[in-house]
Amino acid sequence: VSEFTAHKLGASFGGEEGVEVKMALLQQMLDKDAVWEKERYLDALYWLRQAVALVCGIACGVAGIQGSFGLLVFVGASTGAIVFHNSFHQMSGERLGINDFDLLSEGFKEGFALFLVTWILTHTLL
Repeated sequence: VSEFTAHKLGASFGGEEGVEVKMALLQQMLDKDAVWEKERYLDALYWLRQAVALVCGIACGVAGIQGSFGLLVFVGASTGAIVFHNSFHQMSGERLGINDFDLLSEGFKEGFALFLVTWILTHTLL
C-alpha cells in the first residue's frame, strides 16, 4: 500500500478516532470561516468527491440511466461540488501553493471508480 493510499484510508480504519476525524473534517467543511491547511483541504475535497460519487451512482442506477449521459452526470456533479466548495471557502490553488487543475482533480480517479461500481450494482440489482 502506497503512503498516499495509507494516508487517505487511515481515517477509514481508525475505529472511534477515524469517526472523530471525519466528523471534525465535516464540521470544518461546513464552516465558512474555517482556516485550512493544504493537506486537510485536499482531504476534504477527496471525501467530498467520494460522497458525490456514491450519491450519483445510486441516483443513476435507480433512475435507470444508461450510457454516456450517466458519465456526464457524475463529471458535472463532482466538478460542480468541488467548484462550489472552493468558492464557498474562497479557496484557490494559489492560496494552497498548487495549481487549480490539481485542486479540481483531487480524488477524481477514485471517485470515478466508486461511481461506476455503485451505478452498475444499483442498476443491476434493481
